[in-house]
Amino acid sequence: MLSIIFDYEGNLWFVTGGFRIYPDRVQQGMMGYITCDAIHAILDGREVNLTKEVFVYELMPGEGAENGIASCKEGAVILTNQNCYLLHADNGVNVVWQTPYKSAGAKCSAEGDDTTGGGLAWGSGCSPSLTPNLVMITDNQNPVNLLALDIKTGDVVATMPVLDELPEGMQVSVENSAIVYDNSAGTVSTIVCNWFGAGSAGLAKPDSDSSIQSYDNIYDANWITKGNRMILPGVERVDTIKTQNGYEMKSIWCRNDLRDTSMMKLSTATGYIWLCTGYRQWYVAVYHSGF
Repeated sequence: MLSIIFDYEGNLWFVTGGFRIYPDRVQQGMMGYITCDAIHAILDGREVNLTKEVFVYELMPGEGAENGIASCKEGAVILTNQNCYLLHADNGVNVVWQTPYKSAGAKCSAEGDDTTGGGLAWGSGCSPSLTPNLVMITDNQNPVNLLALDIKTGDVVATMPVLDELPEGMQVSVENSAIVYDNSAGTVSTIVCNWFGAGSAGLAKPDSDSSIQSYDNIYDANWITKGNRMILPGVERVDTIKTQNGYEMKSIWCRNDLRDTSMMKLSTATGYIWLCTGYRQWYVAVYHSGF
């Protein structure tokens, strides 16, 4: 799996990995960038000596990107199965900060469960979402926690469990970017969604290769025939509020009756969240978020 993004200076950042990167296995990812000058030269049809224009940072064995990458004026924010990084291009990959987080590891359906799949990621499946001051991610513990990191230092400035009000025993894995809305008045609203059941049970096999990007290899095939009931419910809104003493988090609402099979979208003009409640049969549900 390869994820790419441009930073504010025009460099093209990339990160490699896959899904279910178990730290005790030999899977290994890397991250780096192609310089802005090289990108322009390639687009102009000129020859480029990439040995002087591509910079790579090798991760430790067992570490790789399971989800996303984002950019800001400070650089590129990359989330692996073990750490969140802020990287800056400086004639090489400069690690500005590296913040580890905890994970309960790969989550799978058990015998007798309504779901047949599981979680996609070993670590966090939540791609980083950025505000001018914060990086918002989740970990992959039991329960899952929402984390707010200072974008300049990587320090965790606030955290709280999310989707912990669901029925007892219901598994949670956050596998998509959270919706993040900064009202520019000191409050950052984050909406997280449970996606447990989406991952193929085959991802748990020791020889699984998530670089094979077929539907059955990555996702639970029962989605096709049984629809959204194969995904467990759960959507929650948490506000991160800046105070005189730092940041604090509080839950605004939590729903255990909503199942989203795609990626939720927020309309800031209306305050409505749009989500898909089916597979192939696209029933669209609209929920007012309370903004």
